Amino acid sequence: MSLDEKFDVAVKTVQKLPKSGSLNPTTEQKLRFYSLYKQGTIGPNENPKPSFYQLIEKSKWEAWKALGDMDKSEAKKLYVEELLKMIDELHKSLHVEEWLEQEGTDPELKNLFAALGR
Repeated sequence: MSLDEKFDVAVKTVQKLPKSGSLNPTTEQKLRFYSLYKQGTIGPNENPKPSFYQLIEKSKWEAWKALGDMDKSEAKKLYVEELLKMIDELHKSLHVEEWLEQEGTDPELKNLFAALGR
Protein backbone atom coordinates (compact mmCIF):
# COMPACT_ATOMS: atom_id res chain seq x y z
CA MET A 1 0.00 0.00 0.00
CA SER A 2 1.40 3.40 -0.97
CA LEU A 3 1.84 6.24 1.50
CA ASP A 4 -1.10 8.12 -0.03
CA GLU A 5 -3.31 5.04 0.35
CA LYS A 6 -2.23 4.54 3.98
CA PHE A 7 -2.84 8.22 4.65
CA ASP A 8 -6.34 8.03 3.15
CA VAL A 9 -7.17 4.99 5.29
CA ALA A 10 -5.78 6.72 8.39
CA VAL A 11 -7.86 9.84 7.71
CA LYS A 12 -11.02 7.76 7.27
CA THR A 13 -10.20 5.91 10.50
CA VAL A 14 -9.77 9.11 12.52
CA GLN A 15 -13.02 10.47 11.09
CA LYS A 16 -14.88 7.29 12.14
CA LEU A 17 -13.55 7.16 15.71
CA PRO A 18 -16.25 7.47 18.38
CA LYS A 19 -16.68 10.90 19.94
CA SER A 20 -16.16 9.36 23.39
CA GLY A 21 -14.71 6.19 24.85
CA SER A 22 -11.43 4.31 24.81
CA LEU A 23 -10.15 5.54 21.47
CA ASN A 24 -11.21 9.15 21.67
CA PRO A 25 -8.25 11.38 20.78
CA THR A 26 -7.22 14.03 23.28
CA THR A 27 -7.39 17.69 22.30
CA GLU A 28 -3.63 17.63 21.75
CA GLN A 29 -3.93 14.58 19.48
CA LYS A 30 -6.81 16.17 17.56
CA LEU A 31 -4.68 19.26 16.93
CA ARG A 32 -1.78 17.06 15.84
CA PHE A 33 -4.01 15.15 13.40
CA TYR A 34 -5.48 18.42 12.11
CA SER A 35 -2.10 20.04 11.55
CA LEU A 36 -0.58 16.96 9.89
CA TYR A 37 -3.65 16.58 7.68
CA LYS A 38 -3.47 20.21 6.53
CA GLN A 39 0.30 20.00 5.98
CA GLY A 40 -0.06 16.71 4.11
CA THR A 41 -2.85 17.92 1.83
CA ILE A 42 -2.14 21.64 1.40
CA GLY A 43 1.44 22.22 2.54
CA PRO A 44 2.77 24.97 4.81
CA ASN A 45 0.28 27.27 6.52
CA GLU A 46 0.22 30.54 4.60
CA ASN A 47 -3.13 31.72 5.99
CA PRO A 48 -3.44 34.86 8.12
CA LYS A 49 -3.50 34.25 11.85
CA PRO A 50 -7.06 34.25 13.29
CA SER A 51 -8.11 36.88 15.79
CA PHE A 52 -7.19 36.34 19.44
CA TYR A 53 -10.84 35.74 20.38
CA GLN A 54 -11.15 32.87 17.87
CA LEU A 55 -9.60 30.40 20.29
CA ILE A 56 -10.24 27.14 18.44
CA GLU A 57 -9.28 28.51 15.03
CA LYS A 58 -6.18 30.11 16.54
CA SER A 59 -5.12 26.81 18.17
CA LYS A 60 -5.55 24.96 14.88
CA TRP A 61 -3.66 27.67 12.98
CA GLU A 62 -0.78 27.60 15.48
CA ALA A 63 -0.52 23.78 15.39
CA TRP A 64 -0.37 23.83 11.60
CA LYS A 65 2.01 26.81 11.45
CA ALA A 66 4.38 25.04 13.87
CA LEU A 67 5.05 22.40 11.20
CA GLY A 68 6.84 25.04 9.13
CA ASP A 69 8.05 23.81 5.75
CA MET A 70 7.60 20.10 6.53
CA ASP A 71 7.25 18.09 3.34
CA LYS A 72 3.74 16.83 2.48
CA SER A 73 4.95 13.22 2.41
CA GLU A 74 6.56 13.54 5.83
CA ALA A 75 3.32 14.97 7.25
CA LYS A 76 1.31 12.08 5.80
CA LYS A 77 3.79 9.57 7.20
CA LEU A 78 3.62 11.15 10.66
CA TYR A 79 -0.21 11.22 10.52
CA VAL A 80 -0.28 7.47 9.90
CA GLU A 81 2.34 6.86 12.61
CA GLU A 82 0.39 8.94 15.16
CA LEU A 83 -2.75 6.90 14.52
CA LEU A 84 -0.89 3.58 14.71
CA LYS A 85 0.69 4.66 18.00
CA MET A 86 -2.76 5.53 19.34
CA ILE A 87 -4.16 2.14 18.27
CA ASP A 88 -1.18 0.32 19.78
CA GLU A 89 -1.78 2.11 23.09
CA LEU A 90 -5.38 0.91 22.95
CA HIS A 91 -4.14 -2.68 22.56
CA LYS A 92 -2.41 -2.35 25.94
CA SER A 93 -5.60 -1.45 27.78
CA LEU A 94 -8.33 -3.57 26.17
CA HIS A 95 -9.14 -6.26 23.62
CA VAL A 96 -9.47 -4.30 20.40
CA GLU A 97 -11.44 -7.05 18.65
CA GLU A 98 -14.08 -6.91 21.39
CA TRP A 99 -14.10 -3.11 21.28
CA LEU A 100 -14.63 -3.15 17.51
CA GLU A 101 -17.64 -5.45 17.97
CA GLN A 102 -19.34 -3.22 20.56
CA GLU A 103 -22.67 -1.71 19.69
CA GLY A 104 -22.24 1.87 18.56
CA THR A 105 -18.77 1.32 17.08
CA ASP A 106 -18.75 2.05 13.35
CA PRO A 107 -18.56 -1.35 11.60
CA GLU A 108 -16.18 0.06 8.98
CA LEU A 109 -13.51 0.62 11.67
CA LYS A 110 -12.71 -3.10 11.73
CA ASN A 111 -11.87 -3.03 8.00
CA LEU A 112 -9.91 0.21 8.37
CA PHE A 113 -7.87 -1.19 11.28
CA ALA A 114 -7.15 -4.30 9.19
CA ALA A 115 -6.03 -2.17 6.24
CA LEU A 116 -3.59 -0.44 8.59
CA GLY A 117 -2.26 -3.79 9.81
CA ARG A 118 -3.91 -3.51 13.20
